[in-house]
Amino acid sequence: MKPTKLGADNDQDMVVIRLGDLRPRIPYQAALELAQSLRLGCKRAARHDRVPSTFVNDMAEDITDIPAAHRGFRRSMLTPNVKKWQIEARPPLVAVLFDDRGLDLDYEAGVRLHHCIRRAARRAKAWAGDTARGTRMLSNITDAEEDYRLGLG
Repeated sequence: MKPTKLGADNDQDMVVIRLGDLRPRIPYQAALELAQSLRLGCKRAARHDRVPSTFVNDMAEDITDIPAAHRGFRRSMLTPNVKKWQIEARPPLVAVLFDDRGLDLDYEAGVRLHHCIRRAARRAKAWAGDTARGTRMLSNITDAEEDYRLGLG
């Protein structure tokens, strides 16, 4: 059995994600949102193994190796090759799906993929000349009963 190839690369203002044989191409804006959703899904899946949600900080990678933003705003002629994406936590795994096809990953591999996608999206954003600094945030809200049941309380 050969290992699954995971990763992401920027192609002008698009991000091409490598999930085994799949090569979905999405705009950098969607890639940034997907990366954050993947990070959240990995945290949710890790709860099954009673891993604290701070484990993602221990796996942090340097993603500052991006070029300066292009001086003008530009768009490529590339188009996405998938219509929808979704992240599902299936403890202890996390599923990454594009048009209902995808892979189940362990949560550590998911965090590594999150870093690859985020780096590629930031490079694509720089290529496009987008200098906006707006951010979005997703959160994982739990309750005390679930924490107690999992032994986290």
